[in-house]
Amino acid sequence: MNVKGQELVDLLMAHARTHNLKERAAQGIVKWLESPDTVDMAEGIARESIVGRFSSHGLCFEQQHVAAPFVDTRFDLCSGEKVVGYYRLITRLDGESEDDYFVIDGWR
Repeated sequence: MNVKGQELVDLLMAHARTHNLKERAAQGIVKWLESPDTVDMAEGIARESIVGRFSSHGLCFEQQHVAAPFVDTRFDLCSGEKVVGYYRLITRLDGESEDDYFVIDGWR
């Protein structure tokens, strides 16, 4: 396979669109925020004030702790204009969800 740089980017962008990665991540954020099992937010951050803002898609093809390549869709979690954490949706190359998680690390 002889793929040039922009062709590779175009293929990855098509992959993200085909598998609705942004939409699925946005839904995951809502699920985490609405879950009664979600631990209380950091001091001074109201759960209802948090919104997701798309940050990036990334392809991880070599990592020490994960055997298979994956796509990492990341959203910043914001309260007002401040970033207070992040959400990651990890999907396999076939588009299936592998993991997702929500981190509130306070005001940055």
